[in-house]
Amino acid sequence: MPRVKKNAQAMKGMCERLRQVLQHVYAGDTAALSEAMGYASEATLRKALSSGDTFPDLERFNALMKHPAKGCVVPNLNWLVNGIEQPLLQIQNGRVVKQLTFGNFVDFFLSGSESGD
Repeated sequence: MPRVKKNAQAMKGMCERLRQVLQHVYAGDTAALSEAMGYASEATLRKALSSGDTFPDLERFNALMKHPAKGCVVPNLNWLVNGIEQPLLQIQNGRVVKQLTFGNFVDFFLSGSESGD
């Protein structure tokens, strides 16, 4: 069966959104994001982000969902894939308690306030 051609524009959009998560949530630390996604090395993620023509598989995002960043925040997969809704989800006890913008995240969790309110 022939391989389905990927939508290059959609792939570039997804990679750009993942770069935004890296920048805003992980302060550009590719090693930290790679570790949270279960990669043995950051080289694979770095290559995917720089080329914009490949995207991590679901197993990587499953691992990422199990390793929230500061403030119990994970990327919103709907936003990563489609650009819909807010980019981040704050979770508590395995449930989404709030959607956050990057600005909310920075204000609440990187400015010293841990409440998230």
